[in-house]
Amino acid sequence: MDYSILYITLKNKKFLEIRCDSLPKVNLINNQNNMDEASKE
Repeated sequence: MDYSILYITLKNKKFLEIRCDSLPKVNLINNQNNMDEASKE
C-alpha cells in the first residue's frame, strides 16, 4: 500500500471516491494540487 495515496485522498476529501489502485488519477490530482498550491501564493 502506498500511504502517500491515502494522504492525498484524506487531504482532498472531495476525492475520497478514488481508490488506491487508481494511480494515474491520483497522479493527476496531485499535479492539480501542486498547481492549486502555487496559485495561492
